[in-house]
Amino acid sequence: MKKILLAQLKKPPFETRIFDKIGKSLSDSGNFRITILGNSIPSDSNYQIPLNVRLLPIFQSRAHSNRILTDLLRFQTILYSELPDIVIVCAPELLAQAVVYGVIRKKSVILDLQENFPFNYSYQAVYRWPLNKLLRLASSSYFSLMLPFVQKVWLAERVYLGQLGLTDASVIENKIPSFWQTADSNLIQTRSDYFLFSGYITEESGVLKALDFFLSFQKAFPTLQLIIVGYCPSESLREKLKVIADYNHGIQLIGMDKWVVSASVFDFLKSARAVLMPYNETKANAGKIPTKLFESASLHIPVILPLKSQFLANQAILNFPALEADFTKAEINDFQKIYFNILSHTRASVPIEPTLVFESEKIISETRDLISDS
Repeated sequence: MKKILLAQLKKPPFETRIFDKIGKSLSDSGNFRITILGNSIPSDSNYQIPLNVRLLPIFQSRAHSNRILTDLLRFQTILYSELPDIVIVCAPELLAQAVVYGVIRKKSVILDLQENFPFNYSYQAVYRWPLNKLLRLASSSYFSLMLPFVQKVWLAERVYLGQLGLTDASVIENKIPSFWQTADSNLIQTRSDYFLFSGYITEESGVLKALDFFLSFQKAFPTLQLIIVGYCPSESLREKLKVIADYNHGIQLIGMDKWVVSASVFDFLKSARAVLMPYNETKANAGKIPTKLFESASLHIPVILPLKSQFLANQAILNFPALEADFTKAEINDFQKIYFNILSHTRASVPIEPTLVFESEKIISETRDLISDS
């Protein structure tokens, strides 16, 4: 049985894309023994692991962590003790070591590129001039140096093809995991309807804007709730959210210091009245289709987006119900109209569009091709 090693650095090994989508796709093909490396972030609940899959939460790096050198050493140790036939790298920090291993052992390396990192450095507010320019140059040079030694590149976003000039890469978008089509969901018991904000909980993802919007909305409709579901890497932001939630019983926090597994997200989404998505829109996320849109569209849950949002262009592609709101001046919104609109939508009991399901077949066929060529 051929061995495959999947490696993520700052997300846990049970993160949705690496585990539920890529890992389980390969596991279901029945021909591989799979090891998935990831961060030691704990899970919010239990998850089922296939017999031929092993999860190793060995890394400890967080955002802006100084533990990266220790984690690189851990990765090096696993590489040469496991001796995998294929290495699938889901974190650019691990790519150089995987490439060296691939050259020495004559094994295939796949890069699963989930972000356009050069763009992120340039356009996200986290990085200021001149550091952002230097980081973009360094990351672009790094990829240019590594990519000739990579046998296959998977892109999580179609827009990356043009941005990165990777004409022979495969686009494998972050659609819903296949088990969502048949999963039995647990209805979330709450006192009333609720808005859902889910995902990676950061200021950049718009969680504070979502809070401001909800607090204004709550004045008009006091029974409505807000559930925030996801992992928050910032301790200071977690504390800020906790203080607000402690004084407002309409706000519920799920996860925060733990990673919320995909099945739990499905349960919360299925019971939600609407999804709040006040992303900070920059050139870094222009042209992207956030996973949240695939998830919402699959169950026909309304998504509330900022006015003139660039993500409204995806409505025609995914056929999800969308509403616009002013998240910068939340109190001026017509909450009566928004509430009437979200009440008028019928939620789907199971995912309704097969085209929204993750492309497992492409993952399996391209991995098998590399195995055959080795």
